[in-house]
Amino acid sequence: MRALVVVLVVLASTDARAEMWGSSMGELLRDAKTIELVQVEAFKDGVVTGKLVEAFRSKRTKGARVSAEIHGLATPAIGERVLIICDLECPRAAGVLRDGWFQLRAQQPMDGAVVWPNVVTLSAIPVLMTGKPAPTLCVRGTIALLDDTRRPAFELQVAAGDGKGKATIEKRTVSARIGGAFGSRDDDVSVMLGELGLSARSVKRTGACLVGEFVPNGPIARTQKGLDRAIGDKVATAQLFARGTLVVARGTKLAVGKHAIQLLVDENGQLAIASKLVTGALDRIGRIDDKLQLEFSVDEKRDFYPTLRLELAIARRGAGDTAAEVVGLVSAQRSVRVRVSYLVSTGKGAPPTTMEIGDLTLAYVPER
Repeated sequence: MRALVVVLVVLASTDARAEMWGSSMGELLRDAKTIELVQVEAFKDGVVTGKLVEAFRSKRTKGARVSAEIHGLATPAIGERVLIICDLECPRAAGVLRDGWFQLRAQQPMDGAVVWPNVVTLSAIPVLMTGKPAPTLCVRGTIALLDDTRRPAFELQVAAGDGKGKATIEKRTVSARIGGAFGSRDDDVSVMLGELGLSARSVKRTGACLVGEFVPNGPIARTQKGLDRAIGDKVATAQLFARGTLVVARGTKLAVGKHAIQLLVDENGQLAIASKLVTGALDRIGRIDDKLQLEFSVDEKRDFYPTLRLELAIARRGAGDTAAEVVGLVSAQRSVRVRVSYLVSTGKGAPPTTMEIGDLTLAYVPER
């Protein structure tokens, strides 16, 4: 029995969704009802229990016992300290203390939430609570390019309250902000340099700056030339990153013969496919063991089915939820074996019927 590890629905109906929530860090801290720093003594099933070590804004006193459900916002270890912020939603945001700073994740029931910047230093909290500006945030990093050996460096200085400011990269000065990079994860440290989005899975504090290695994720620049184009706000174009040929035999519902298959990152930064069999953006992505599943609707007028599924044999386990991560995984292998299936709905509520179409090898296509 194979276990489904990750499933992400990329396109979903918004009819029953609540309103998206968003706030600057300054506004969140200024208007919050409670801001508490808790020393973690236990964390189980998303509930943290511990001792209040700093009552920035709270009816409780220092040393009081605290129990709060922070499932999905943070995963602290025993002994760590977690910042818990509440407004009309409790908690609204939370983050673990890392060397004097927090990386926060926010929530909104039934929908998404974002706070910008998603990082704040411990020393800035009492200042931002009063509505006053705190010292600027500094982020330094290098940019990893998949198809280029160069590692351009950048440094940005932004306001702690709203994450906006300026950055220098390759002797150029561009507008910058922390947060808001399309295609990044909620728990990434993401930055925008002009129109280029970058994200880092982890950063460390070095002196007054947060420092890390960042990857482009919107547009997905893979060379110095692509990086310059993205920073310069050039119009994004679709990027081909893998291609192969699928042979369809008789006995299926698809056209018999050879079919070119191309995987791209489209103008909107989404994974997409181009073929006579199906053309369009990704509908769903998932992982089963060492296989990465990409599903594309064959008929745009219907919801999901019929669907063409590409199951990529990815040797390296780990992330594969964003377009940048998928491109990186394919790049690392240079060629990927793919099992192709055709899924058809069998009725409301019933699982789809799966028809095996065949195998192909997708070869990585570098950016030129």
